[in-house]
Amino acid sequence: MSVPFNLISSDDFLSYFVYRGIGAYYLILISGFVFGLWNVKKLSPAGRGIWLIVSISLFFELLGSCLAIAIETGAPGTHFVNLLHFVAYGYTFSKFIVNKRVANGFLWTGIILAGYALANLIWFQDIRENPSNTSSVGAVAFVFGSLVTFYNMMRRPSPTPLLKQGLFWFNTSTLFFYASTFFSFALQDHYLAQWHETGVYMPTWAVNLIRGMNYYLYVSLFIAMWLNMKRPTD
Repeated sequence: MSVPFNLISSDDFLSYFVYRGIGAYYLILISGFVFGLWNVKKLSPAGRGIWLIVSISLFFELLGSCLAIAIETGAPGTHFVNLLHFVAYGYTFSKFIVNKRVANGFLWTGIILAGYALANLIWFQDIRENPSNTSSVGAVAFVFGSLVTFYNMMRRPSPTPLLKQGLFWFNTSTLFFYASTFFSFALQDHYLAQWHETGVYMPTWAVNLIRGMNYYLYVSLFIAMWLNMKRPTD
């Protein structure tokens, strides 16, 4: 959740955690992680991919909060969460696709983008600098992946109602989240520079948008995991 953890002091952290919705956000992430861990053997390969996405997010959100207090920036965690999310999303998209060529394309795209994230860290954006390059590229890649899988859903319609399909919840939340927050993430460098110069960070509406879309994303991923559990007849 890219809200300014790195812009608050340790004295303000508890207040921020309790009164600005961060506690609810962590509760959603922890619930998804525990649910997936408890049911990992029952989850389909796609469900395990979703659980991996949630697990990566939870670990690096916690790490980012600690880094924000220790070194006044959560940027190092963001570099690595982007890298690992590329692989996790590539894997998850591939497990929702029947066509092996397309599925392999998702896998390799995730690996290539992870390589790009590593190259960005080494040569372009320092570990203490917000990785806006990879965040922007990732948003475009995830939106494109969602559109491809939606197209695949239309070509191979399922008799299962949409709201009972894990793929629908995964696809819709991924598409809406990354499409709606793309410019906020792309402008992170601008917002950080603005904060250092004027003390004003991201507009309140943008912070609220990111926060609300994070709630929506991870609640939807929780539902997608639940719907992608193997049934006794599977």
